[in-house]
Amino acid sequence: MMKRYTLSFVALFVSVMSLAQVDDDSPVPPSEDVIIVESTEDAPAPVLSGIARSEKAYEVASDSLQLATEAYNLARQEYKEAENALQQARIDYRNARRDLNQAKKNENPIQIDRYVVNVNPVLQEMSRGTQYGYSTFLEGSEKGGVLNVLSKNAESEFKKYFSGYVSDKVKRQKGELYFDDILIPQVSSTTMDVFVDFVKESNGVNMLTYFNMGDRFLNGTEVSGADEEVRQLLDTFARNMRYMELERELKEQEKELEKIQKDVERSQKAAIKSREAINAEEQAIAQAVAEEEASEILLEQQLDIIELTRLRLQKVN
Repeated sequence: MMKRYTLSFVALFVSVMSLAQVDDDSPVPPSEDVIIVESTEDAPAPVLSGIARSEKAYEVASDSLQLATEAYNLARQEYKEAENALQQARIDYRNARRDLNQAKKNENPIQIDRYVVNVNPVLQEMSRGTQYGYSTFLEGSEKGGVLNVLSKNAESEFKKYFSGYVSDKVKRQKGELYFDDILIPQVSSTTMDVFVDFVKESNGVNMLTYFNMGDRFLNGTEVSGADEEVRQLLDTFARNMRYMELERELKEQEKELEKIQKDVERSQKAAIKSREAINAEEQAIAQAVAEEEASEILLEQQLDIIELTRLRLQKVN
C-alpha cells in the first residue's frame, strides 16, 4: 500500500515538471520595459539661522556697494574725459574759425581805394552877398551806429591849419570864420580875405570857403593856378580831418577790443574757478560721505556698548 502511494507521488511530480518546461519552438512572450522615474524637485534649502541670514544679506549689500562705487568712479572718470574732450573741441573750433577767416582774407583781400575828397565850385549867398566859393565835404565817422559829425572841431582845426599863414586877425563874423588880409603864397603873392562857413549835414560837415582876392572872389569854374592851389589846400585839409577822425575811431575800436579781451580773460578765469569749485565740492561730498559712513559705524558701536552696559546693569541686583 505504501509503495503504491510513493509511485503515484513520483508520477505527479514528473508531470508537474514537464508542464513547467518551455518548448524552444514556442513563441517568447514580449517582455515589459521597466521605467525608472527620477524626482525633479529641488532639495529643500537649508534653513539658515538669524545670524547666517544677516551675514548673507550683509555680504550681498557689501558687493552691491562695491559695484555701485566702481560704476560711479568709472562714470565720473568718463565724465571728466568727456569734459576735457569738449574743452579741446571748443579750442579746435575757435582755431579753425580763425584759420577760415584768415584764409578768406588771404583769398579775397580787402581792396580800399584812396580816399576821395570832393572840392566843388559853388555860387551862393554868404556874408558878402552872392559869391563864388568852394564846397568841401568833411566826412564824419560812425561809432555804434551813431555818426559823429565834425562841426565841433572842424573850425578849430581849420584855424590851426591856417595858423602857418600870416594874417592880421582871425575872428567869427556873421556866422563865418574870417581871416583878414591873410597871405597864402602858393595862391597869391598878395594878401586876401578868406571866409569859411561850416554847415552841419546828416553825415558830416559841408565846409564852404570863399577867397576874396581883392578885386574879385576866386572862381572855381575858371582854370587857373590859384584855383589849382586852393583845391590842393582844401584837399589836404579834408584828408587831415579824415585821418584824424579815422585815427580817433581806431583808438575807440582798440579800446573796445581791450575791453572784450578783458571780458574773455574774466570769463576764462571764472570758468577755471568754477571747475576748481566743482572739483573741491566733489571732494567735499566724497569726504562728507566717508565721514557719514564712519559716523554710522561709530553709532552702531556705541549702541552696542550701551546695550551691553544696560544688560550688565540689570545683573547687578
